[in-house]
Amino acid sequence: MKKFSILRALSLGLFLLAVVCGVIWQTGWGTLSSFGIGSIAQICPVGALETIFASGSLALSVLICLGVFVALVVVFGRFFCGWLCPVPPLRKIFGAEPKPETSCLNDSEDEGTSHSREETSSEPEKSSASAQTSSSSKATFINSAALEKKGPFFVLAAALVSSAIFSFPVFCLICPVGLTFAFIIGIVHMLKFNDPTITPLVILGVLFLEIFFLRRWCQFICPIGAFISLVSRLNKTFVPKVDGQKCLRAFGLNCQVCKNACPEGIDLKKTVPSTESSRCLKCGACAQRCPVSAISFPLLKKSKCSEGKTANIVYLKERFPRGAATEQSVVSKDSFDAPQETFSLKNAILESSRCIQCGACVKACPQHNPIPEVLRSIASGDTKAAGRLLMQSGKMPELCSQLCPKDKFCMAACPLGDFSDPINIHALMYFAASRSLDRGYRTSRARTSKKSPSVAVIGAGPAGLAAADVLRAQGYKVTVYERENEIGGLTMFGIPAFKLSKEKILTRKKLYEKSGINFQLGYEIKSAQELLGIVDSHDAVLLAIGAENPIHLDVPGANLDFVFQALEYLHGESKLTSLTQDKNVVVLGVGGTALDCARTALRQGARTVTCVFRKSLLKANPPRDDYESALREGAKFLEETQIQSVQPDKTVKVINREGLCEVLKADLVICAYGFIGPRDEVLKEAGIVISKGSLHTNLPKVFAAGDAVSGPSFVTTAIESGQSAAKAISQFLSDGCTEKKRSRQNRKNKDDGQISNREPAQPAIS
Repeated sequence: MKKFSILRALSLGLFLLAVVCGVIWQTGWGTLSSFGIGSIAQICPVGALETIFASGSLALSVLICLGVFVALVVVFGRFFCGWLCPVPPLRKIFGAEPKPETSCLNDSEDEGTSHSREETSSEPEKSSASAQTSSSSKATFINSAALEKKGPFFVLAAALVSSAIFSFPVFCLICPVGLTFAFIIGIVHMLKFNDPTITPLVILGVLFLEIFFLRRWCQFICPIGAFISLVSRLNKTFVPKVDGQKCLRAFGLNCQVCKNACPEGIDLKKTVPSTESSRCLKCGACAQRCPVSAISFPLLKKSKCSEGKTANIVYLKERFPRGAATEQSVVSKDSFDAPQETFSLKNAILESSRCIQCGACVKACPQHNPIPEVLRSIASGDTKAAGRLLMQSGKMPELCSQLCPKDKFCMAACPLGDFSDPINIHALMYFAASRSLDRGYRTSRARTSKKSPSVAVIGAGPAGLAAADVLRAQGYKVTVYERENEIGGLTMFGIPAFKLSKEKILTRKKLYEKSGINFQLGYEIKSAQELLGIVDSHDAVLLAIGAENPIHLDVPGANLDFVFQALEYLHGESKLTSLTQDKNVVVLGVGGTALDCARTALRQGARTVTCVFRKSLLKANPPRDDYESALREGAKFLEETQIQSVQPDKTVKVINREGLCEVLKADLVICAYGFIGPRDEVLKEAGIVISKGSLHTNLPKVFAAGDAVSGPSFVTTAIESGQSAAKAISQFLSDGCTEKKRSRQNRKNKDDGQISNREPAQPAIS
């Protein structure tokens, strides 16, 4: 429904044309003082009141114009602000619109927002300090809201009082509405009388200053809006109504589209009270953006309203748009090329426009990314802002969007999946992040000096890289030690190339190097003395060494030479091609790593690939996309099957789900049971203890993050852990600097006290 936008633009154009025609034919239209005090009152109610106060008399023409305007406001409400005021279009044209201050999660705790989805984690109890901070911020918000509500009325009173004092409508000289018309009138006057003057340029300069530097004019200052708001409380017509059988909120979804679309932030969840309806601009933005066309502007309030009725599911299924098509590359079992699922610009805008801004994806995301804000930027066509939101977070969205399982987090939580396609958040995140990288995204980092603390990060996996990025942004000198010849950790050497393109990792490396992060690649720490030497030479150390200690196969024959660990196999996939070519491969496990091994073996030319696992497929719950891909490519799955032994004749004895013994041919056995923690031989020798679930170790200046702390997890979780550890290190170093300053000050005060307490020197006697 673009008719509202077209009608608003047409109305404003006709209004401006009427002003121009009035100036040309001298009909009395105008807003500038040079055209007479009386002419100001012709189109502005505040100008009319100022004229009355300035002149001290009641002119009949002024009263008639004021009465007509009041009558229009009573019928149409704040129509002037939404349809005739030139300030919002000017701000939109010049990109000076005020940023919204409300979050899409403001009403996440309202009734009916849970939608049968349970919270995965409970919020810890707040401490007294945090409670005090919360109350302080709440008080600040209340004061801001009070100022927003009462500020324009104080300005209105000041404008009227100043007009009475100076006998002139002073406020008209600074009002952006008046300046806009003054500029038009000045141009027309200059052309009509051939009288060149710099007055229009001066007016234009003042107008630009107000548009760019007083962006909250409408909310905090505008006296016209204040006057119209007072009168519009009498408005009972054309009030927005919500059809309860169509509204997504009646279905239980926390839809925020209408609230975010409204310039005044009016929430239509409940019946709009008189105080709220008086703020409505009648702009129709809510009805225009509503994905199910549930909002209308009837002339009068209907006696029978459907607001309390249950949502019509059939209508929602028929009405709600399906997901936009993606540009996805075809991946076959013979290809090692990574798939790329993204959108064209047109389809990205269409897909992101389906978002109802409920915030369910934010709660489900391990990183709590601002997904609704990103989608909102894409929907408006501002892909640059969307990419900036993602990239500035430092959470590697170009990698997470490809590695994070679609069936477990954000897309699984999207409520649109109940009656339509869920929003393809992964493809949209990849779209925005990739465009930002392709445009040459650069990180802004604080400068370092000789006195800047230095931090060592051991391990260049996702957790270590995320921590290094945050620490470098805060101005610390960061050195990353990595035993491999490239960064990325498991994303580079543990995830096959057909699943993740390594180019994005190398692009990240260039960004980190440009920001000032020093990489020591191929640097393997082999002894405790070497590790302790790194600890002593830096102000803080982060252990992001991952969880590479595998769970070994505990059956007879586990030590045979054709039995490999999963990471060992994936790391040397190019070297083990001869072992899999036209061979029978048995993979133990059905997790993400096991499926990667199975699909790699198929691409290396394996004759058969069989995944054996102890649980049922339902309980094992493998990554859906990886499982379906492996099944489609030819892998077989034996669920509820227990391995008994590995035989030297390259067979594997198992007990199947019926309890019968079965022998499988196995030229290559890959154990993919997972990992239990870091390889800690060197850590034990150095006396460093990593506690599970804690960012701190037994040494004050040594921290830990990633899989080494939490155990094997998702890339998104590791990145979040790395950033949390970086914050802890920053706090530690800040406290240390504060303590040093305090001790230096104490020493100085002590020395000054000793000097002051000394007896004065005696004069020398010659």
